[in-house]
Amino acid sequence: MRRRTADIASGVTIRGISQFMSLAPSFGFYIDDVHYNEYDSNFFDIERIELLRGPQGTLYGRNTIGGVLNIVTRKPDNTFTGRVKAGYGNYNTRDMSASVSCPILEDKLFIRMAGRYEKLDGFMENVFNGDDKVNRPEDMDGRLSLRYTPTDKLTFDLGFDTLKYQSGYADYVPLSKIGSNPHKADVDCSGDALKEAHGANLRVQYNARDMKLISISAIRRDNNKLDHDMDFIPVDGQRQLYQRDYFTVREELRFVSDYKNSPFEWIVGLYGFKEEQDNNLSLS
Repeated sequence: MRRRTADIASGVTIRGISQFMSLAPSFGFYIDDVHYNEYDSNFFDIERIELLRGPQGTLYGRNTIGGVLNIVTRKPDNTFTGRVKAGYGNYNTRDMSASVSCPILEDKLFIRMAGRYEKLDGFMENVFNGDDKVNRPEDMDGRLSLRYTPTDKLTFDLGFDTLKYQSGYADYVPLSKIGSNPHKADVDCSGDALKEAHGANLRVQYNARDMKLISISAIRRDNNKLDHDMDFIPVDGQRQLYQRDYFTVREELRFVSDYKNSPFEWIVGLYGFKEEQDNNLSLS
């Protein structure tokens, strides 16, 4: 499980290739073959994690010079399953996750729901104004999956997901005070970090005689806000407000060979997308 950070852009390094001071990622992040704009998802209710190192432009397209990380989530089927997990830790940390899966129509239609929630009281205090909520994060994720199999050769997977993260943003302490007061910030602005994202995707797979036809359609919207003290001192010197709204629509078609006992494999694909970004940065 991974706790989200307050940063707008997520930093990941694979084979020494990283994203720094750039909005264009150096690797591809996918959940169930659906591209996500940022590496910003907690790992819950998953079946496996696939990591492909090195440039993957042939199979996954642009912005994959470092590699690809693909998370495969659990899918619903005829088996009724459910699980609940709860935890408690330092700084009054509360963490809970749950999932349930069951058939709606046996052998035809299935549903799975999963979610998690995490909150902690934080370990920082802003001595400037006595604010103890400067890094009190609240983190929520949810996922709904529907699978429909009208025939043995045709499968529809429809998915919806949502997330919300909110916290203060004053986690920095001067080097001179790390030894004596590592949990005491002293800034005139306690800051605010907020991220919301919502998405939907549809995967259709048809198994023909000697090949598979796969269609992946996805739509997603991300909203980010980061308001923090840029001078890191208890003086109103410089403050930064950064807001980014991101909207994307994607469509991918794949034609994959499915020959039995053949030494050759091939894949042909078409990929299209539309992206809209609205970035606002203000310094005061």
